[in-house]
Amino acid sequence: MRSLAPALALGAALLLAAACPKKNNGGGDGGTDGGGGTDVPFEVFLESHGSPTWKPVGFQFFSAPMGDQAGGFIELGETLETLVAGGQHALDLDYEVIVPAAEHAPPYDDEWSGVVSEAGFKHTGGFIETEFDQPAGIYLLMNLVPTEGAPTGDTPSGTGLPLIANDTFPITIEGTISRAGQVVDGNVDGQFPAPSSFVPPLGPDGLSHVPIWMVEQTSFFTVQVDTPGIYEWQIQLLDSQGMGWTASIPFTVSPEVIVDADGGVVDGGGSVTKSCREGGLCDPDRYSDADQGPYPTAAYPNMFLRDAFGAFRASNRNGEIIHAAGKANDQNIDFWLMSRASDSEPLVNVFGTGGLSVGKLYQFVDAAGAPLGTPVLELNPDSGNYSLLVQVVEVEAVEGYTPDGIKSATTLRFARRDPATGFVVRGTNEVRALWPVDPTVDLQDGPVPGSPRRLTVWADKRSVDVFEAPGTGEGDTLALVPSTDPDNEPPTVLVGKMWQFTGAGGAPCGGANVFSHRLAATGYSPLVLVHATSAPDCTAVPANAADVEAGISAGTYTVSGTFHALLPQVP
Repeated sequence: MRSLAPALALGAALLLAAACPKKNNGGGDGGTDGGGGTDVPFEVFLESHGSPTWKPVGFQFFSAPMGDQAGGFIELGETLETLVAGGQHALDLDYEVIVPAAEHAPPYDDEWSGVVSEAGFKHTGGFIETEFDQPAGIYLLMNLVPTEGAPTGDTPSGTGLPLIANDTFPITIEGTISRAGQVVDGNVDGQFPAPSSFVPPLGPDGLSHVPIWMVEQTSFFTVQVDTPGIYEWQIQLLDSQGMGWTASIPFTVSPEVIVDADGGVVDGGGSVTKSCREGGLCDPDRYSDADQGPYPTAAYPNMFLRDAFGAFRASNRNGEIIHAAGKANDQNIDFWLMSRASDSEPLVNVFGTGGLSVGKLYQFVDAAGAPLGTPVLELNPDSGNYSLLVQVVEVEAVEGYTPDGIKSATTLRFARRDPATGFVVRGTNEVRALWPVDPTVDLQDGPVPGSPRRLTVWADKRSVDVFEAPGTGEGDTLALVPSTDPDNEPPTVLVGKMWQFTGAGGAPCGGANVFSHRLAATGYSPLVLVHATSAPDCTAVPANAADVEAGISAGTYTVSGTFHALLPQVP
């Protein structure tokens, strides 16, 4: 842990910690005000670890006075006092953290936004170098809040509120700051202690929200670098159960802006600042990754246990693709069972902790939209927040980009913010369903028409084999409701229905899987909500959705549970 001692009436050391905080589907947390008078978007990429009962929200990223070591970082203390001046929060001098003080009801998602703005600071993803060098520093604020279904109880913010329970603490913070991939400070660490540790104790049952503050300054760098550049602040935050989050926050630091006698903008070196596409310095291969080989299959959460000959592979685990039988619109159909279980078991946990969130698949393209090289997954397959569903995001490169130069989302985050690469990133209304597989394992029946399509993508500089579930959208993508703003919000994937029947005693009714829509029909989707349904007699199971729903209404059939599954029908 790093501490600073502001020579202020605070009378105690204050924490200097970088830390904390799910890819909001790999998404961002708003804000377009930029340092130095430019518009630079602020983004936070979040990845969960396990299933934490809390989440980070309401990020604010800004430059403010901090001071220096010689002056005891007086300005740091003054900035913090300004942020808590409203009385809803207070500085705890023993543990150097901000704590909830006066009662105030949820939601807490945006409560720092107004505070930062009223203090005269600007939330942004871009700064000029004087905003990062002493006596200034870059601050990060957020709240940790309980997730849906959290317990309720007495908190400093009020009674009967959802809370982060006492036994969740302490929450430890480990952070690093990198410049263009080089770690410049790996010691931004801290901890939020248990509420019972405070004097007087906080609680008594837990906290309705946990304010987290961090600050960094170039004087703490452990290597000598020029301040301007592309940075990433990466923070891991874990609770007492080992659950938590990793946040990656890219940001830019630009040379000090100087205006010449004619009103032209020049950088600190005196050269006109232009992007690659505006005729400035252009190096589309400025960032690249070395191929680190196939992704280690032992880490995959979803594997295929059956090879082309029907034999199980003991070295793999957790799933298979097989043919299964069903019915739709009074017709017999076949479908591919893409799950971690056999066709005689519930299709549970198919989507892991990512649920139905939509991640990102970055596809490099040229100016005409033609693909350039292999797509890049935002998250690797063993990520706690990995989802099978990915939105295609096009990365338009300028002429001269070497296909497959960039093989990781981390490197892309640096490159997309550097004008020298000339990349333009835009979301699309295409969603694909990609299932990670062991590259040595084939489908049970071998490649057949209409089967999931094998392809290779990059993740964390490694190649990943996946099977793509066939869909009915454009380019065999999934059917969906288009997004009105695909750059910031992914489209919504259509979800069908399927009833999976069991008979007397819970025995599976072989082939009695009834789909609401047949392949190619309006409303069809390979993504379905499966209803585990019991029938008194397997021989009496209907062959169409309308009769099933009528039988459920009449009490003939009983639904015991629902879960999502990926079940593409076979042509």
